[in-house]
Amino acid sequence: MIKESDIQNYLYARNIPYTDHASIYAVILPKYSFMRTMMATMLEVQHFVIHFGRTGISVIVVNDLTGRLDLYGFLFFPGERIQNVQFFRRVTHDQLVIRLTDGVRVYRVNKRMMMLPWHKSNLKALTYKSPVYYNQC
Repeated sequence: MIKESDIQNYLYARNIPYTDHASIYAVILPKYSFMRTMMATMLEVQHFVIHFGRTGISVIVVNDLTGRLDLYGFLFFPGERIQNVQFFRRVTHDQLVIRLTDGVRVYRVNKRMMMLPWHKSNLKALTYKSPVYYNQC
């Protein structure tokens, strides 16, 4: 189980300022094809913790085996590279779209995550009380 203090320590170790109530849990699902089995598709799901800081957006990989923050899986998008951040509402989840100067990153954000009590409250704070644009699609 990942705690917000784990995220804070992870970011501080990389000299990135931490912002309270600005972390969410997200996944990238592989494109499903008829050539793959459902089991193979499920094994390719990638898990992340995304932190919206004052200087940019941090994307931290969650290790599939341990469920902990991966020491080497880390991306940082500085504010200069970020053009737009949008949440799109879906029936069972939200879709997070981060538009950068050199591409687009798309993440699936579930509304609730078991064993991560901070996720639901942080998602609500990010989508309703911050400058992050929330599109009611």
